[in-house]
Amino acid sequence: MITLQKWLDDKYPTQKAKEGVKKIDISVINKERKNQGIDEELEGGELDLSKYARLEEINLNGYNLKSYLTKLILGEQLYLHNIWCAHNKLTSLTLNCPTLTYLYCYENKLTNLDFLNGLNPKKLTTLRLDKNNFSIQDLNYFREFINLEDLNINNNRFVGTLEPLKDLTKLRYLHIENTDLDSGLEYLPNNIALFYCSTVKMLGQELRQHGEPEGNEFSKLLKTWRLANSSLVTNAKLNLKELEEKKNKLIKEIEDQRQANALVKLWYWNWPSIVQEELKKVNWEIDKKKLASQKRKIFSLEKELKIKNPRLTNQAKQIEKLQKELATERETNQASAEAMDNFYRQQFIEDKDPERVIYKNFSEEYLKINLENKQLKAEIQELKEKLKAVEKLFREDKKEEISEAINKKQNKLAELQKKLNNLKSEEQQIQSCQIQQADFSFNLKK
Repeated sequence: MITLQKWLDDKYPTQKAKEGVKKIDISVINKERKNQGIDEELEGGELDLSKYARLEEINLNGYNLKSYLTKLILGEQLYLHNIWCAHNKLTSLTLNCPTLTYLYCYENKLTNLDFLNGLNPKKLTTLRLDKNNFSIQDLNYFREFINLEDLNINNNRFVGTLEPLKDLTKLRYLHIENTDLDSGLEYLPNNIALFYCSTVKMLGQELRQHGEPEGNEFSKLLKTWRLANSSLVTNAKLNLKELEEKKNKLIKEIEDQRQANALVKLWYWNWPSIVQEELKKVNWEIDKKKLASQKRKIFSLEKELKIKNPRLTNQAKQIEKLQKELATERETNQASAEAMDNFYRQQFIEDKDPERVIYKNFSEEYLKINLENKQLKAEIQELKEKLKAVEKLFREDKKEEISEAINKKQNKLAELQKKLNNLKSEEQQIQSCQIQQADFSFNLKK
């Protein structure tokens, strides 16, 4: 058993192929299968056409299927203008077809009219809903479909008045047989060409007062009834005018209210930016005041500077003069010191008296003692480090031996330090003698 779904998906396996399909007609499909030698009809069941997104026309008449369709999924169909899904067992229908013009879904099991919400009420011209299972309701669902030309609601539980059809001025074919509608003939448009209501008890009886219909068609009797009830028809039209005015007034009020709501929403969503702009203005005013205050302070400071500037100029000149005098004095002293130093050095080199020899010997001895002093310090430091290491490894008697050795070295260092201090004293005496000798030589030259 092959279902219609499987046959379509096998014939159009890719998404590109599915999008290229503009028409699905079960009668055409059956002819194609017969030409291939297959007489068996396809099964119905569930059918999903949501991937066939460029469909323009659908004919899924259940009489041409082996079993009825029980579910039909169309998805969004932006190009679909004709749907024929009559003679099936569909219990619900979901439509999103803004360009749909013709809808034939009679002889199904539909329970509500919500699918009409997915249509453009100004596009639909033909609507056949006869023989379904709708709940008891009035005709208000059809009020907005003002361009309907053909409406068939036979064999459904519609009740009340025909008044909701008053704006359907293009309506030519109206079928309301086997319904419970009971009034509102005066609201039907003038151009009704075919009107079937033979089994509608209240309306049929009223029209039959003006004669018998031709078969079950009451359009001629409707015209006669209009002439006989012209005042009622006129009042209905007047009421329609009043209602139209009220309607237009309400529409205007609703539109005004919508615009006001839009402004409120606009302010609500944009209030942070509005507040921000106001804060910017406030901050700008504060900055202007701060700037004016700062300008006043600067002007005041400029005045003070103009007063203090001459004093500062004089002080700067005095400081510059003192700096020049100090620099001159420093250069003079430096030149004198250099001349004196050169003289002493030259004098010391040329002089070969015993004092120079003593100074040389003293310098050598001084350097030798200083070197020994450094070596002793290094040895003492090394012994101290060894002592610390030995303290951890040996007993107390070993510590005493090392401490005694360190004390001897320290005593020796003290002796050397004493000799060093004596040598420094002698050095000072020699330097004093050299200065006296230099002064004496200088006085002799004079």
